[in-house]
Amino acid sequence: MGGSSTVPMDDIKSRMDALFIFASQVEYKGKHPLRIVQACKSLIGINLESPPQTLLKWIEGHLKDFTPKFNLPPFDANKEAPAIITYAHLGNLIIEKKECETYTYLSYLLQAAGPCHIAEYMIELAICKSPKSFLFCWSALRSILFVGEKEGYVILYHCIASLLEEDESVKSSEELLLEQYEVYCHQFQIRSMEMVRKSKIIPHLDVLVKMIAPKLMSTVLPELPHTLRKMIKSEGTQGITTYLSTLKVEAITSDLILVLDSLRSVLKFSNFAHDKILTGTFISSKEKLYAE
Repeated sequence: MGGSSTVPMDDIKSRMDALFIFASQVEYKGKHPLRIVQACKSLIGINLESPPQTLLKWIEGHLKDFTPKFNLPPFDANKEAPAIITYAHLGNLIIEKKECETYTYLSYLLQAAGPCHIAEYMIELAICKSPKSFLFCWSALRSILFVGEKEGYVILYHCIASLLEEDESVKSSEELLLEQYEVYCHQFQIRSMEMVRKSKIIPHLDVLVKMIAPKLMSTVLPELPHTLRKMIKSEGTQGITTYLSTLKVEAITSDLILVLDSLRSVLKFSNFAHDKILTGTFISSKEKLYAE
């Protein structure tokens, strides 16, 4: 068993900072590691006094498969910026797939607006594009909030790459199901979070949730491990950490981490009973999703 141990919080923060910075330096393509690092951070944050050592070891090992070779797109700082810089123009450049112009305009926008505010706008765009892009941009905002805008602003360039990415025409049913499940689960944290653009984001989120809910309701969700269910029933959200502490490093997978982080979001930010959450029946509940 992996076990947990007391680790100074400053050490955990330093280790996670290093992992986020590493992930931000990985070029966006395929399965970018940022989402996994963010999910691990959230799971570790359930109990900072006794984080599961197996998870820390696993994520550090997982990142060995990636190479930090991303370079910021060239930008001429001496070139005069446009007289008026707007989010709408950035959105239009993305829609028109003008890659080079989009990156340049983002650099101008960063001189006028904070990275977190820009990340919120990208979430707004991503919700209308695809669950995959939305989940990446949502992780990007959370990552920037953790490492700080000075270190995290580079992540916005990966958000642009996600928004410019062509939709995958072939995706396994398991991948689609996981993305839809994640969106449905993370909505509760998003609805509870203070954001400048929240009034613009939530209506788009409502549309996406209403679109994927019937698909989730008509699908049998994979059953959670019995041990995990038992631990959550007795310990609540802390049961996720306890469960991770019983696993060996080789038993952990990326999909497991994403499922556990989704489960954490529902347990922590929704009002649904544990039985409904653990069986997945909260998705088909007729109860109000969230009380503002």
